[in-house]
Amino acid sequence: MHASGRDIIEAYVIGVETECKFAQAVHFHHYEKGWHPTSTLGIFGAVAACSRLAKLDEEKTATALAIATSMASGLKANFGTYTKPYHVGHCTRNGLLATRLAAEGLTANADAFEHKQGYLEVYNGAGTYDISRALMGWGDPYDVVEPGIAVKMHPCCASTHPAIDAILHMRKEHGLTLDNVASIKSWTHPRRLAHTNRPAPKTGFDGKFSVQYVIARALQNGVISLNDFSDEKVNEPEIQKFLAEKMLAEPHPTTRNDAKNVYFAELTVETTDGRTLTHYIDAPVGRDRFHPLPDGALVGKFRDCAAQVLDKAAISDVERMLLQLDEISDINEVSRRIEAGERPPGSRLASVA
Repeated sequence: MHASGRDIIEAYVIGVETECKFAQAVHFHHYEKGWHPTSTLGIFGAVAACSRLAKLDEEKTATALAIATSMASGLKANFGTYTKPYHVGHCTRNGLLATRLAAEGLTANADAFEHKQGYLEVYNGAGTYDISRALMGWGDPYDVVEPGIAVKMHPCCASTHPAIDAILHMRKEHGLTLDNVASIKSWTHPRRLAHTNRPAPKTGFDGKFSVQYVIARALQNGVISLNDFSDEKVNEPEIQKFLAEKMLAEPHPTTRNDAKNVYFAELTVETTDGRTLTHYIDAPVGRDRFHPLPDGALVGKFRDCAAQVLDKAAISDVERMLLQLDEISDINEVSRRIEAGERPPGSRLASVA
């Protein structure tokens, strides 16, 4: 389609607005029931963005959204496995497919959301949603502005991030190491702990969902990177011994399950020389505009990710292009540079962050 960078940015803003506004209608019951909203709501953002780029009219855009109700899927039961990140590609692919099918004339029920056997009743259930909330405040301001986009600082489950930030602060402030720490107690919100309480992870991917593991690894290295999530790294004897003997994670004893703020952590550390240290994080770095990423952190994250698949020259070029995306006349310029710089399958580069 040869969309410009500005076209891509516009479509992105529209996609974010669509899925975030729809989320207002169904959460938190939708999430608690077991759906993975990244996929089951993300598909509607993908449809909105793709429909904008494809310049579909109002009727075909509505049809594409209705088609997508039959494609929305993703279960939290698969958290902690490679199916969880698959959900992201799954919803994006299906969003594009729904858009293309609508453009080619496939039909769908215009009431696919509100029908008695439609998305809202089947996925949520009677009395657990309020569709009027999805229709309020569109673009006033756009969600991409307020509350803004939460950027994950660390390459692991977002529910572990406040605890990571807490131990990184304490490590720097008090000179903590694996050796001079006698015990760590981590308290997080019960909704966050439900899928991050993995005291004995066995695989690299398991480690991404273990608040115990990422605390120990952050304490050891002072940073969390993609290279920390191999099976070999997770099963290092020193780390496994620390998890078994010194780590405890529990739901915070004074927090209600329906509390508004669920992205917090409180850590208590007992040191081998008898000190008791505590630190509270109300929200992780990058969570909102009140907790911004440090300078250079986003570029560093891009380099860490890109180094897994691109050579160094391509990383530099693609970074420059993305930072000037609004000036790109044809997005294929970016994808061609990515393709040209792709490393052979199976090759790995150390982090360049």
